[in-house]
Amino acid sequence: MVVSVVTRGASDDANSFTLPINEVWLRISRMQEVYAFHASRDGVEWKLIRVFTLGNEIENHQVGFVAQAPIGNGCEVTFREIAFTYSTLVALRDGS
Repeated sequence: MVVSVVTRGASDDANSFTLPINEVWLRISRMQEVYAFHASRDGVEWKLIRVFTLGNEIENHQVGFVAQAPIGNGCEVTFREIAFTYSTLVALRDGS
């Protein structure tokens, strides 16, 4: 399942969608002080997971991704094709 967690003092998580496969593309975007999390099953069509702000002072913000298995025997995860790009989303909601 794709889950996003935002921490502002306390953490909150939002469950998104389950994955029929063991692979997912994740994207973190920022437009001024607004962040958007998107996920994709194929790296082409993106689904909005969450839009939020951590306030106007962005210098100390930290974003990233992690995988976990809160139940069971754990999981093995490989993060690959990690890239940082400077581009502007055309539409925040649909991730284009």
